[in-house]
Amino acid sequence: WHYPRGIAARPDDSRTVFLTLGDSTPGRVGTIMRSRDAGATWENLKLPGQPNSAIWTVSISAAAPDTMFAASRYGYLYRSDDGGDSWRKLWRELGEVSSILSV
Repeated sequence: WHYPRGIAARPDDSRTVFLTLGDSTPGRVGTIMRSRDAGATWENLKLPGQPNSAIWTVSISAAAPDTMFAASRYGYLYRSDDGGDSWRKLWRELGEVSSILSV
């Protein structure tokens, strides 16, 4: 993975950071990485199936930090309710996505 796209830190733990990545510009495939030690080490998080393009953005709910959303550049939406340990693809697909916001 060579193309970082988005980054977000947990609002309740700034040492836990999520990074979205793609294989190229704009990217055919992508992933989400997580660091629990402020970026010293990273783990690749499992997404259900293969994304249709780079994972472009990730957003963490300030009110419920275990609730997260991520989106691929070409409209796949993912949700995690356990701080990124597991993800599910949402049924709704959109056109191009460049950002998402969680409140």
